[in-house]
Amino acid sequence: MRALKEDHISKIIIIIDIFYILYNYLVMIEMRLLHALIILAEERSVTHAAERLYITQPAMSATLRKLRETFGDPLFVRSASGLVMTEQAEQALVQAKQIVGLMDTLEQDFSSFNPVQDPLCLQISASDFAHSVILAKIMRMLLIEAPKTKLIMHPLQLNSLEHSLDNGSIDLAILPEFLAPSGSQRRKIFEEDFVYLMRRGHPLERENLTMELLARCVHLRVVPNLSHRNNRVDRAFKAAGYVRDVRLTINSYNTAADIVAGSDLVVLYPRGMMAQLTNDFVAHEVPFVLKPVTMCLVWHPRKQTSQSHSWARKFIARAAKQAYGNLEVSS
Repeated sequence: MRALKEDHISKIIIIIDIFYILYNYLVMIEMRLLHALIILAEERSVTHAAERLYITQPAMSATLRKLRETFGDPLFVRSASGLVMTEQAEQALVQAKQIVGLMDTLEQDFSSFNPVQDPLCLQISASDFAHSVILAKIMRMLLIEAPKTKLIMHPLQLNSLEHSLDNGSIDLAILPEFLAPSGSQRRKIFEEDFVYLMRRGHPLERENLTMELLARCVHLRVVPNLSHRNNRVDRAFKAAGYVRDVRLTINSYNTAADIVAGSDLVVLYPRGMMAQLTNDFVAHEVPFVLKPVTMCLVWHPRKQTSQSHSWARKFIARAAKQAYGNLEVSS
């Protein structure tokens, strides 16, 4: 009789587990729909929304049809400038953001995380500079310590970063501390200093580089945000009585090296990326005071107590520490 009762109890537990799995599956499906609604509202384009969600355009169109069936409303109508939200869509968007944010917080706060066993997908926004200097180290460690964790790297889009952190499409960003969005959580992970890079065979290759000589050069300037105009290097030139002759401004250090290799342009280049260059380049020390740039991790405050997110932040900080070794990493 006791064995029979235990058998019944076991079956009941199995049934409860099945219903729990089905419930979570249904919740996951509806959450995906709400997330898709948020992305569509931001992009106002099925094509762009599909790119953001890493799905095909037909799949995104099918998702939109499902949303329309669920809400019983067109939600988005076409216009000359793209999709326009209906009144019901605007109301649904407010509620969708609240629900997604609440579910995200609840799931993260109370779910334990084991990096060896648990799957995790992190959406990370970073510049090509951050990619180049620490991504290889991160991946080497990740494959050993967290074999089920995947990274999806996004280019750094400063104009929309705060919004992307807010809606959850970006989990973490790696960027200079002075560019971190206000109100975001942040953690310093490494510091980078710079050298002046020029091609081998440049007229100043064998010169002792001075401010006067630099003022005669044509410069390539790399900035993470092309609208950023308050440049400390230009201020240093001005303080010394010179003007930096900037002929080209771009947002990629990898591209900068390619351009410098085929021209007489010079560029301030991260020292940490020098190891990746060929012998076609010459580096000179900067002949004026230029403090290192502090790079940091940035995330939304609601992710602060997430078990998996907390692990990811500590892991990336530790990987950066091993790659650079110039900032203390707390446990």
